[in-house]
Amino acid sequence: MDNTVKNILEFFSDKQKSITAKLSIALISLFLIVATDYFGQFTYNYQLNNKIDQLTKIQDLKITFKKNSNYLNKLQSIENDLLFKQHYSEKLTYNLNRTITIHDTICIVDTIYLTKDTLGSTSDSLKNPKANLHQNNKLQIYLNMKSR
Repeated sequence: MDNTVKNILEFFSDKQKSITAKLSIALISLFLIVATDYFGQFTYNYQLNNKIDQLTKIQDLKITFKKNSNYLNKLQSIENDLLFKQHYSEKLTYNLNRTITIHDTICIVDTIYLTKDTLGSTSDSLKNPKANLHQNNKLQIYLNMKSR
């Protein structure tokens, strides 16, 4: 273990290695550590176990201080903070899913806009709504398929 740390320190203190090589090795190492943790869920499971232990202790304290409303309110606040606290992997997954959904929505809106242009102007649609019925059905079918 000492030898590994010594080798890492020698690599980063070596004057012959370029700064880009040192920086790229550091970034790749950081990415690999985070990716391993993200897919292995090591720190997530550790945080979840701690959260369960803390919630259990809060429940025990609620029983102990059931007559003191100030303590109960404070314990309830701490409990809510614990329940809604998220691990970085949950936040990352949520943000990635939200970004994908927003991107898909933008694509659908662009498609509707382009399709509406091909249907004709609004005034033509109002004058003869049955003329564009077939094209509107295609649009509706496409939207239903896209939303799945």
